[in-house]
Amino acid sequence: MWERCFSAEERQELDNDFEHAFTTWRTVGMWRQVRGGDRYSAAVRIAYSIGRLSRPDHDWLLRLLNEAQNSELDRLVVSAQLVIVEYPRQLFWDHKKVEINWETKRAKWNYLMSLVECAIKGEIFDHFSLSGEKDAYYLSKIKSQLTSLSDFPGSLADCIEPAGRGSQRLAIEPAQLMIVRSNEVPM
Repeated sequence: MWERCFSAEERQELDNDFEHAFTTWRTVGMWRQVRGGDRYSAAVRIAYSIGRLSRPDHDWLLRLLNEAQNSELDRLVVSAQLVIVEYPRQLFWDHKKVEINWETKRAKWNYLMSLVECAIKGEIFDHFSLSGEKDAYYLSKIKSQLTSLSDFPGSLADCIEPAGRGSQRLAIEPAQLMIVRSNEVPM
């Protein structure tokens, strides 16, 4: 799967070290690390990618998994001002879905996910919160790119505030933030 399914960029996200990545995350975990998804969807996608599952079976299984997740997600979205869904990658702000294709904006997604994680814990977000070596100006660059997206809500952008040199904070009460992890959505 390492060479066959992952691009060079995806292998780089796993530090170009198969042994370490496999020991740390195993097969499904590596997939989730670079492509997202809950463990069930990841297993289906892996099986299809390596030729162990037909396209009709792949599509049918993903449809079943998606239907179970959607009914629970509808209930969760009304319970917080900002809801970020791990997989499929989705952002809801003020109970409305933000229509951005997050699958093609991996760095911006990782930034947003880490920002929300820090805010939930009441922590300041700095470049050390992200994996890999990032300079102190990285956060301001990625925030600028994110908030410049045409469909990114301006009112949400206004909530991302500086918190010292190379640090930011999300000015939203933690009780109004929710991250829906793929393995937390009941099936």
